Amino acid sequence: MFSIVDDFRSSDANRQPYSFSIERHTPIDNMHAWVDNDSFYMASIGNRYILNSPAFLNGEFKMSFKISYMSTIRPKFFIFFGYDEVSRCGYGISFAYDLANTITLCLVEVCNKYTSTLQQNNVELAAPLVDGEEYICNLKLDGGCASGNVAGADFSFSFQPR
Repeated sequence: MFSIVDDFRSSDANRQPYSFSIERHTPIDNMHAWVDNDSFYMASIGNRYILNSPAFLNGEFKMSFKISYMSTIRPKFFIFFGYDEVSRCGYGISFAYDLANTITLCLVEVCNKYTSTLQQNNVELAAPLVDGEEYICNLKLDGGCASGNVAGADFSFSFQPR
């Protein structure tokens, strides 16, 4: 099984991590992201950060993350899988936090700049997420099932792999 681990202790001259390639959708030179203090900071959702791994439909993905400025933004991010960089098509899980203790998790299909929601699950949390606190995201892909947990919210979606 393919495995990649990045502790973000090194980066290229533009402060981008070696473990990701960037599919640019914005013209900003710093790409709204940078490596600093052993962390990868993403300040905008304009670009896609593609993990330098095979386009997987079976396997596990784990990461820890923090959200800043939670009182002024509605945090949202995607984890894509089975993504083909040539056709720019694949699947993903979107995570959105509405600042009222609800996490919306969606199974999405992406093709070029268009994203379609295939399934959705709203999870009300017992307590609000805390600005700057570390949370865990686990995603397991197994034969057309995407399941896991993001910041305490469980999800499970079925899909037809291409």
